[in-house]
Amino acid sequence: MKKICCILVAVLSLFIIVVGFAGCRNSKEIGDDGIVVENEGDAIYYKDTQNPVTLKIAFTEAGFGREWIVEMSKAFVRENKDVRIELEGDPVLANSLFTKLDSGKNLADIFIPLNSAWETYAYKGKIEPLDSLYEQKVDGEEGKTVAESMNEVYREYCSLTTKDGTHYYAFPWNTTVTGIVYNKKMFREYGWEIPKTTAELKTLCDKILADTNGSVKPFVYPGKIGGYFDYIGSTWWMQSVGLEGYKSFWEFGSPDIYDLTKSPASGKLAALTEFEKFFDIETGYSVSGSMSKDHTTAQMDFMRGQAAMIINANWMETEMKTSTPEGFEMGMMAIPFLENAYSEDGVPVQYNYTTAPDYMIIPSEAAQKELAKEFLLFSVSDDMLQMYTELTGSMRPFEYEIEDESKISDFAKDAFAIYKNSVSYFDFSRENIYMKGYAKKYLNGGDPYSLLVRGEVTPSRFCNLEYAEADSDWTTWLESSK
Repeated sequence: MKKICCILVAVLSLFIIVVGFAGCRNSKEIGDDGIVVENEGDAIYYKDTQNPVTLKIAFTEAGFGREWIVEMSKAFVRENKDVRIELEGDPVLANSLFTKLDSGKNLADIFIPLNSAWETYAYKGKIEPLDSLYEQKVDGEEGKTVAESMNEVYREYCSLTTKDGTHYYAFPWNTTVTGIVYNKKMFREYGWEIPKTTAELKTLCDKILADTNGSVKPFVYPGKIGGYFDYIGSTWWMQSVGLEGYKSFWEFGSPDIYDLTKSPASGKLAALTEFEKFFDIETGYSVSGSMSKDHTTAQMDFMRGQAAMIINANWMETEMKTSTPEGFEMGMMAIPFLENAYSEDGVPVQYNYTTAPDYMIIPSEAAQKELAKEFLLFSVSDDMLQMYTELTGSMRPFEYEIEDESKISDFAKDAFAIYKNSVSYFDFSRENIYMKGYAKKYLNGGDPYSLLVRGEVTPSRFCNLEYAEADSDWTTWLESSK
């Protein structure tokens, strides 16, 4: 997952740089409310305040741009006229973040990077604990605390036990919705229905080929970039064994987690077996050459009508905004249920496999730590959560509703509905055997999906080879990871 994050950051960085040169960043605007915005948000303050307190925020200015943080900062200053906010947008903030934390120089009061390993710096005492923030009630005394309103997996992820005890050190920024993006107009014109099960998806794929005489393929995918196949594979894995079964893999208790005859590995086998039905090159369900395409090329093929569907995430609409053909309509569907999907009370549980999490942190040496906590609390008020989704088309992992759906695109509505109706989870573990790089999600060379597409291995063989490797090396891994 880190590989795909790095690639996306690089691509998004280029996008921001190009856009940045399109307009002048030397401006000063004063709103009717007296809020001053300099250089499109480099500085935000109230015009009549003398000697304001400065809050510095460094953020990743990539796929979501800067409008969301500018508008949030303006709203904060309206309520706190003694505060001046300075924003520093950086497309590759994660590259310099840890150098700044190590040196204690050029520190912002809040850092908002894409996914990166913050835990190392919490162990070093470089990150401020946020327990008091998590205990705050956002929308009145009758409401829930920040911790209670937060998605459970993010609450687990943001907590860490260090020499100072167990504390919350990170704060969620954005969450991802993954699924199958589809050509909405094409589906409407041909009368294709959204599949709820993998059996229905198989029927749909055959119908797409028949209805278009093969001129449109069911899928295109960026095989050149690792990660996208895992959106569908990991979702099917969770569907097979349930969330608790899937989470048990990440405890790395013994090599038996790779034994395909037992849970959780039985779910991995089920997922890979289902995957092979659609993406083995012999099926003819995908655009020719998809294995050599990057994400931009695959997405362009999809928007040019060469494929009806693409495995993707809710960032796609924003990422491809400037390249989307006029009149093109994309929708997003949840990953269909495989046969015998995990159920509760007879109803299959819908899972949303999110990508590696994005977060906010406050350096322990920041100049305005308490003010920074106030800003983070403000950022998860109901109004700010709604505004974030309206401006980015993305979600934050907290409980909230969109009161006026006319303010978001149809695509964002689809993504938000999937998020609301799903149990979300992303992969993480703090076990040494994993943190040291020995035990992994996929052994036997890593990515099973490329091997399956090319027919170089079967699902059962891949899983058996994983188990043989883990069973043989487990003791050595444990000793080496102490």
